[in-house]
Amino acid sequence: MLQSKHLNIIIHLLAPFLVLIFQDIDVVNYLLGLVISFLISNQFFSCEYKHLSFNKIFLIGAYYYLAIFPIFYSLNLFQAVTFNPEALSLTSMVCILSLLGYSTGVLLYDNFRQRRNLSIPSASSFTYGLGTRQIDSYLIGLLLLTNIIFIFAISEIRSFFIISTVIILLIKIKHSNLSRSIALLVTLLTVFTSVIAILLLTTSRSDLIKLVIVIGFLYSFLNRKEVNLIKLASVGIFLFLGAILITINRSNTGISIAGNIDSMFQYYQGIIGILMRLGDIGIAFDNLIYIVKNITFEELLLGSTLIRPLLYFVPRSLWAAKPQDTQLLIVEERYGALSEFGGGTSQSITIIGELYWNFSFFGVFFGLLLLAIIIKNLDFILSKTKSLSTIYFLSVLTPFFFVIWRGAYSSELVYSLVSLFPIFLLVFLHKLFKELPIFFKES
Repeated sequence: MLQSKHLNIIIHLLAPFLVLIFQDIDVVNYLLGLVISFLISNQFFSCEYKHLSFNKIFLIGAYYYLAIFPIFYSLNLFQAVTFNPEALSLTSMVCILSLLGYSTGVLLYDNFRQRRNLSIPSASSFTYGLGTRQIDSYLIGLLLLTNIIFIFAISEIRSFFIISTVIILLIKIKHSNLSRSIALLVTLLTVFTSVIAILLLTTSRSDLIKLVIVIGFLYSFLNRKEVNLIKLASVGIFLFLGAILITINRSNTGISIAGNIDSMFQYYQGIIGILMRLGDIGIAFDNLIYIVKNITFEELLLGSTLIRPLLYFVPRSLWAAKPQDTQLLIVEERYGALSEFGGGTSQSITIIGELYWNFSFFGVFFGLLLLAIIIKNLDFILSKTKSLSTIYFLSVLTPFFFVIWRGAYSSELVYSLVSLFPIFLLVFLHKLFKELPIFFKES
């Protein structure tokens, strides 16, 4: 039986022959799109972790934001007028350069790990909670109650607390003494309630994506479940439908859901048009094309947006020239000539766009190389850990490595750190009320 990696190679070797079947195909951009597709999927199927790892989450985001657009465009599945095929070809080559940087980073890290003889365990049994003792249920109950109050009381931060609440609950359920049927029931109730809360209480499609990624990661990692492509596609369809529902809820036109969906199909010219616009694919890649085509060396940001998280809490009233997020900068840059795929006060540009805008070709290659090393190291830490506290902390970061493909690196990093606050509070309370008294008693 063919392995997924070998099957992937065969598919990408046969795919170029579609140019003999399709008419009016943009051959150059189609072939470049296939190269992007292969570089990403080959890394995905070469990943040594069977579960949904940081590496796989990042690569899923890469495929979604980098491979779909050029392939669909070259096959004439949608139309675009704000760029020409030559600009798309140049941008695709920038994407290929960035992916070669990621592959180089993976090779460097794997070579380093082999020289250090660091093996990956086949399975981990978590023998520690927070610190050296199991976490107390009453502390979890106290924190969950606090989280729920924040979720309903303060709309601006509710998504952060929903995600941390789900993480705390799912990990606790997995390592509790509940019977299998009761644990399954509570888990399904937690997942259902959290999804409904995101759909109805927030107005952000990215919040739904983050929640689903966290749930999928914990299910796959804690149970050591291998990634199933059919299930992955099903989750993608669910997210697509959820994005439509959130858009309907946000627009609040007063028309029925069926009427809104019918209007969307007509306005966006079919399901591909909806995917390109509501899925952020179109606007993100279109803005990336604009950056690659128009930003000169004199206009490079030279790292100003990359260090922005360090300056996040400095009030703009004290520093009017404080660096802005690239999602805001692109709107200012394209003022009067915004992307045909969407509008608004902030827009996606992909992480490649952010790195290119800062350091051009050097930035996309070495930026992805560095990200590969960071991601591979996080996966290795997770594979070796014996402590549940590590799982608590790192689970919060899993959505970050997908949503940064939207091109909001600085904001998403800060949001991830804010989402860590309830976990830090849990650790602090555990240390204060459980471990410190025992320590002083023993000493």
